[in-house]
Amino acid sequence: MAKFLTTKQAYAAIEDITIKANKELVLISPFIKIPDDLLRRLKHLDDKNVKITLVCRWKKLDYKEKNKLGNINHLEVHSLDHLHAKCFYNQESMVITSLNLHEYSEQNNREMGILLTQTEDKKLFDEARDEANSIVEEATIVNVNMNRVKPSNTNVNNKHRRPKSVEKKPEKQEVSFLEQLKKDIGW
Repeated sequence: MAKFLTTKQAYAAIEDITIKANKELVLISPFIKIPDDLLRRLKHLDDKNVKITLVCRWKKLDYKEKNKLGNINHLEVHSLDHLHAKCFYNQESMVITSLNLHEYSEQNNREMGILLTQTEDKKLFDEARDEANSIVEEATIVNVNMNRVKPSNTNVNNKHRRPKSVEKKPEKQEVSFLEQLKKDIGW
C-alpha cells in the first residue's frame, strides 16, 4: 500500500531505493546537487554494473556537478529543459516527491512524497514507470564523457514502454560534454 513520506522520509526512501538497486536505478529531478554519500552509493552501483538513468536540466548544472557525473560509467544522462517532475525508482520501489535531488532541498525545504512498491502497488507503480519512461524518451541524451560508449537502447524498461506515436518525432541529438560546457559558458 502506498505510503506518505515527509522530507526526511522521502530522502531516506530515495537512499534505500539506491542501495537496493540491482538492475536499474532511475533518477528524475530537474535540479541536482548530489550529496557525497549518495554519490558514493552511485559509484558503488556503477561498480556492480547497475544501469543508472538520470534525467535533469543539464544546462542548469554547474561544472563541478557535471564533472562528478562524468566519473560514473554506467550512468546515462538525459536533459529536459522543461522538466519539473521528481521521481526515483529501482526494480521494486518508487518515490514520487516534491524533493529535488539536491542537498539544499533535503536540508532546508519542506517536502513530501509517496512511496510505491511493485508488489503492493503494481498498477500505480506501472503507470508511474510508464510516465517516467515517457520523460526519459522525450529528453535528449547528454554525452557526459566523450570517451564513454552509450548503449544503443536508451529505454529504461521496454516491457513498460508506451507505443510509438504515428507522428515522427525529431531525432535526438547527442551533445558532448565539451560542446555543452562551451555552450553553457558562452564560448
